[in-house]
Amino acid sequence: ELINTDAYAVKTFGPNNLVIYGEFMQPEDFTFNLSGWNYISYPRYYPEDVEVALANLDGNIKLVKDDSGNIYWPELDINTMNQMESGEGYAVKVIENQEFSYDSNSSSTQWAYIGLESAERLGLDLPVYYNSVHQTTTNMTIGLPLSSWVDFDIQEGDELAVYDSQNNLVGVKVLDYGNNAITIWGDDVSSFDKEGMVEGEVFSIELWQSSSNKVFDLDFIWEEGSDMFSANGINISSEIIVQDKVESHISSLVCFPNPSSGDFDV
Repeated sequence: ELINTDAYAVKTFGPNNLVIYGEFMQPEDFTFNLSGWNYISYPRYYPEDVEVALANLDGNIKLVKDDSGNIYWPELDINTMNQMESGEGYAVKVIENQEFSYDSNSSSTQWAYIGLESAERLGLDLPVYYNSVHQTTTNMTIGLPLSSWVDFDIQEGDELAVYDSQNNLVGVKVLDYGNNAITIWGDDVSSFDKEGMVEGEVFSIELWQSSSNKVFDLDFIWEEGSDMFSANGINISSEIIVQDKVESHISSLVCFPNPSSGDFDV
């Protein structure tokens, strides 16, 4: 059975519109028993600011994230999610076990909406230097407080990139001037290719500075977590040390056929 209170991750071979049939339940009529990580639905008619929709959990939320990597992190005052929306699933981690119910549809601040229109989802800022990453059903979140940058001033538009042990790009973030967070995506177990990180794998992070067009290596001292990937893991940095990028140089290269023209992969 599909259960109204649960959220589900569905992978398809191509684009699909899924039409779900069932009995509608008033959101205030059922209770979520939250403990640790939970994957819950949003059964209300209208989109709502995440702080308002989850007001009954005030003070007990560690992290909320959607399937695109947007997050609501009260501890670090980070909110890239903005609104919760009908038909979406959300991963919610609570600090203490708690029963939770959404408010009724009649209490929504979105009654100006006619019908079941959805608010625009702002989503994540798109990078200009790094490529986009493959999103899967598992990820971890790294919090980067502004105070943790040591002797380096970040600027809006700077970009972070996360790489796995095979130098695959597994996370990208366009920085704001403030507290930031970056999502690292896990591997898709239903695929033969490696699109993300596996449990316990070491990751590395670099920064592209938009003003100088320079790339820097980052070292971390962690307040929470480590340099290893953990599904649904939560890291918080206490210090971020920015160092000049160490480039690899090729001492000798044999090319066949010679002469050749065009682009080559090494």
